[in-house]
Amino acid sequence: MRRTRYLAATALVLSQGTVATANGGAAAGPSLLPMKEIVVPIVDGSRAYGRLRVKLVLVAHDAAAIAPLEARMPELRETALIAAAEFARFYASPFAPVDAARLARDVGNALTSRDTEHAITRVLLVGVFAERS
Repeated sequence: MRRTRYLAATALVLSQGTVATANGGAAAGPSLLPMKEIVVPIVDGSRAYGRLRVKLVLVAHDAAAIAPLEARMPELRETALIAAAEFARFYASPFAPVDAARLARDVGNALTSRDTEHAITRVLLVGVFAERS
């Protein structure tokens, strides 16, 4: 299987924030909450001919906002999955570069519009991979 890899944004400036851990303990400033990788099919008509893999990190206001986001993670993953699948249906191909800016915008808009508590300040697309099935 030939695998094409495109990195969207790998430079996370950790000096501006901290990574929140499941057992608590984070300093002041924005906190980062990584999501599990999302994998959606790349389809053409009724045939799936590839997969789109997406890695996201949610940026919260502070460490206190992480716990509610973790509690709502299944709902947030579902929203990100739907947005990524919609993107893959119309704009992704395992034979061409992924438009990472558009994917980041689409998934970020979907997640922030679903966030009624306004805990998410940004959604970072840290990895995107398109591959043939």
